[in-house]
Parts: sequence; C-alpha cells; structure tokens
Amino acid sequence: MYTLLFTGSSDICKTGTKPKCWRNQTLMVHHTDQCEMKFNCPELKGNVCSDYGLLLSSPESVLDYCYENVTQSMTLLNRSSIQLSMWSYSRSTFDIKCYLWCTPSGSVPSPYSNPVDNATVMNIDNLQIEKVVFGNPVPVSPVKTYELRPTNAEDNQSNIQLRWHWDQPCNAIFYCDSFVGEGCGEHGFTLSLMNQSLKACFQNQVIDFLLEDNVKITYWKTNYTTYPPPRCYFFCRNHLRPILKNGSSVDYKLLMELVSPID
Repeated sequence: MYTLLFTGSSDICKTGTKPKCWRNQTLMVHHTDQCEMKFNCPELKGNVCSDYGLLLSSPESVLDYCYENVTQSMTLLNRSSIQLSMWSYSRSTFDIKCYLWCTPSGSVPSPYSNPVDNATVMNIDNLQIEKVVFGNPVPVSPVKTYELRPTNAEDNQSNIQLRWHWDQPCNAIFYCDSFVGEGCGEHGFTLSLMNQSLKACFQNQVIDFLLEDNVKITYWKTNYTTYPPPRCYFFCRNHLRPILKNGSSVDYKLLMELVSPID
C-alpha cells in the first residue's frame, strides 16, 4: 500500500485568467497477473474539484476523484501503467491524504485495515454542509453542500459571490427551506449570472440554473422588514453530487428532504 500526501499551495502555474498547476506521477504494474487497483482518500481538505482535484488515468479510462472515503477501482494488466495527476489553481490551499494499493483480489494488503467506513444514517447530521457568511467570495465544490444565511441584520442589502473554477459546468440548485413574510415584497434573493438574473422569494422554491463561471447572490430587504434572513442552500446535482460524511452521494430530492424542517 502506498500513502500519498499533498499539502501546501500551488506554485508554478500556467499563465492565463485561471492559472492551473499540474503534478503527475506514473505508476507501473509488474505483477505476473492482473491486479485490482484501489484508490481512496480519507482526507481532502480545501475546496476539492473547485480549487484542486485528482485524476486517475489508465489506457482504458480517466476518473475524477472528488469524494472523501470513496474507493475508486481499476483493473490493471501486467506491465500496464496508471498516471495519478493533481491539478490546482493559483492561490489554492489543500491538505490531502490518500492510499493506493493493487492486489489480485483488490483486498487491502495486510497489515493495513480498510480506510473506508460504509456505515451511515440518512439524516441532516451526516450531511457535509459548509456554512458560509455573506461578504467574501467563496470558491465552491461540486461535492459540497453550502448553507447560505445573511447574518448582518443592519444592512438592507448583502452579497456573496460563489466562484466556479472547475472545467465542467455545475447544474446548480439554490433552495431556501425557511422563508417567512412577504417574499419579493419585503425581502428576497437575487441571483446574478452573466446573462440572466433570477429571483428567490418563497419557501421551498427551487432555482435550477447552469453555473459555468461565477454567481453573485444578493439578499435584500426593506426598512420595515422584521423577519429573520432565510436559510438557503447551494449545491450541484451533476454526476458528482453532494455527499454524506461517509462519502456516499445523495441526490438533490433527498437532500432537500434532509435539510427541510419537519412540520
């Protein structure tokens, strides 16, 4: 078993509007028979698949790795190779710990134990939710769920910019599970994209849009509004979906059931 550690920040990058760094390592297989390669990362700190990501490449396939504690598998033949690549943008910060092994059955070689824990309970406590405060821009990941809630009640308007850095677009969902008062009359949200503007003003309203660059989310209210700011969520529903703490993915309908309050 090989332990792979990456930590620090990006240094030498390509030029451009989104400078991108690459680190590559080629691993050769010298087994007399084929082996089952397994790859698992119990720690992916930072904005995975937003500021940085991992790719596993073989002659037959290419896999994106964006989830903690999810094991990816490949069948490798004798004298074949696999390339492990890490990409990151300038000013990215990350702390990664991964394991890689290749055995005839794919089982973890002794004396190591399997780093994957498959036990889970489907409830809100097991969601990987990152709470963000309106103000500073936030780079977002396709495998995280973000809770957005304006906190400064003194301002009639507050903003947050969600920045999308990944090469693939995000099929984004913006959803508020708590919205009281006269929506779009006393308070509400405006989502500003490059070519469109969307409004969110009602409880359980689902805003579905394609995010390829950045989105500016503005919370506004009138002077006489006394209602608390709504609690809303942002996530992607791509093939890379929001995840539970054990690394299993969850579809967006179940996610909305989990974050919605029980009547």
